[in-house]
Amino acid sequence: MLVLGALLPLPAAAQEAAPSEEVAVHPYFDIISLYKPSAGFGLGGGVEVTNLVRPGSRLKLDAYIAQHAGEYEVGFFPRDLFKEGVSGGASARYETNGRLAYYGIGPRTTKNNRLFVETDEVALAGHVGLRRGTTGVVATAGYRTGTLSSFEDDVENAFSRLDATSAARIVRDEGQRVSGVSAGATAYLDRRDETEMPRRGVLLTAGGEGFADTEGTGFSFLRFHTSAAAHVPAGNLTFVLRALALHTVPLDRDLPLVLLPRLGHNVAVGPGSARFTGNDLLLLDVQVQHPVANLHPRYATDGFLILSAYNVYDNLFTDARLQPSWAEKFDDAARYPLRASFGAGLRAYTRESRKVVFTAAAGFSADGLAFSTLSFSFDPRRLRTPWRW
Repeated sequence: MLVLGALLPLPAAAQEAAPSEEVAVHPYFDIISLYKPSAGFGLGGGVEVTNLVRPGSRLKLDAYIAQHAGEYEVGFFPRDLFKEGVSGGASARYETNGRLAYYGIGPRTTKNNRLFVETDEVALAGHVGLRRGTTGVVATAGYRTGTLSSFEDDVENAFSRLDATSAARIVRDEGQRVSGVSAGATAYLDRRDETEMPRRGVLLTAGGEGFADTEGTGFSFLRFHTSAAAHVPAGNLTFVLRALALHTVPLDRDLPLVLLPRLGHNVAVGPGSARFTGNDLLLLDVQVQHPVANLHPRYATDGFLILSAYNVYDNLFTDARLQPSWAEKFDDAARYPLRASFGAGLRAYTRESRKVVFTAAAGFSADGLAFSTLSFSFDPRRLRTPWRW
């Protein structure tokens, strides 16, 4: 089964429409929604309305309905957050998942200990952007609430094989609603030649957020993140170096699953959906991209190879060892290595606007073969961060 990460427009011309001040409606279909291992068969898509209030304004509605999950999101931005000057917007999201994978917390989890947990999450947020030339900052403030309703073994006796910390955490969190207000900001330096299909330049980001519990549970925290992506052309080849680090500081108690970052197939090639969960995460990889085919007068295709190293930690400063490993299991130790993976895939994009319309990728790691919906850079243009938070 090949998983395609894409938003396919209906009609295709919407991707390359010339700038206009007239109200325009662009429906689209999310091909990855047809089947997800964690959600089953489903259907997803949405509609984007531009120039509704003023030239450049954007109203976007997304919906995804599947056997075991549902996602619904609306966002309105009178002006692009990343345009020169000051801009703003608002978004709301509701998500429910009856088969979210849980393998435990921390760097030592194994794929044979998989449980399924049922969660629901709601997020409301306001956004403000400020850009000057190639630098800018995006600030976000809002309200979030979520619940882990129940859990069950996927693999027989998986719960009994969890480490004591992971087992105790999920038992504690079952039925516990977590709610709070959050505020944060991300600063960026963007010197890429293009946004979606860059061949040269760098994108650097750094930021943080704070979450204050409003339910009296004590689940408050600070979180800091930084990322870098460098694109270097060499003839028809493009080399891409990426790095991502995220560090969480719980202010009172260990955080519940619904507030922890999850590293999976949307960030790296190799791990499955929501494969790793922990306070902190670290990812390093190198990619090589090359044009491989001209499928259509409007579309072209690039192939890519990628070598990655990643893991999650309770505290990456004290627990991480900057050494890749292909081992499936790690013995108890003071520091744990990064997990290595190798992958390959294809990206199709429009020739004129150079917008990516699908990504197909597969990776191999100690867990075996996994298919990916890889994001190629940790771009602040996405309303949602590539890790789940």
